[in-house]
Amino acid sequence: MLAALAEFERDLISERAKGALAHMKSQGRRVGEVPMGFRLADDGLHPVEDPVEQETLRVIRVLRSSRKTWAQIAEEMNRMGLFTKKGRPFAPNGHPVVVGTKYRRMARKYFDDRRIAHEIVPLAGSVELAAALGLTDVVVDLIETGSTIAANGLEEIETIFPSSATMIVGPAALASRRPEIAALVARLSGKAVPR
Repeated sequence: MLAALAEFERDLISERAKGALAHMKSQGRRVGEVPMGFRLADDGLHPVEDPVEQETLRVIRVLRSSRKTWAQIAEEMNRMGLFTKKGRPFAPNGHPVVVGTKYRRMARKYFDDRRIAHEIVPLAGSVELAAALGLTDVVVDLIETGSTIAANGLEEIETIFPSSATMIVGPAALASRRPEIAALVARLSGKAVPR
C-alpha cells in the first residue's frame, strides 16, 4: 500500500513539474540549461549552435566510434586543449558523473564496468527533466522514438543495450484461454478485434 502511495506521489510531482515547465515555456521563458554544442541566441531564449562546442562533440563522437573508453577520450580531449561546457578539463574518473535514472543497478554496472566515477541519483517519472534542468549530468532511460529527449534539448550519447517487450503465456493458459489471449495480443499489436 505504501509503495503504491509513493508511486502515486512521484507521478503527481512529475506531472506538476511538467506543468510548471510547460507554463514557463508558454510565457516565453527559458527553461533548463543550454546543452553542450549550443549557446543562447541574442534573444536570451533560443539555443543556437556554438561552432567550438559542436567541434568538441564531433571529436568525442569520432573518438567513441574508434572504440576508445571514456577515460581515454577525456585524456585525448585534455591533450587537445578542448574543454567541457563549463570550461573545465574533461575528467570522467576525477569528478563523478551525476547519473539520473530509474534503472540504478543497470546504470551502476555500466559505469562500473567502464571505471567511470559516478553518483547515481534515483529518479522516477520524467527522468529527462533532471538533465534538462541541469540536476544531473546524464540520464539512463528507455527511449522509444527519441522525441522526448529531443524536446528537452538532450541527445542520445550511447545505447547501453537494445530491449523489447515480450509476452509469455504458459501452456495451460494458452490451451484454456486461447480466445482471450488472442484478443489481448490483437489489441496490443494495434489490431483491435470486436469482443
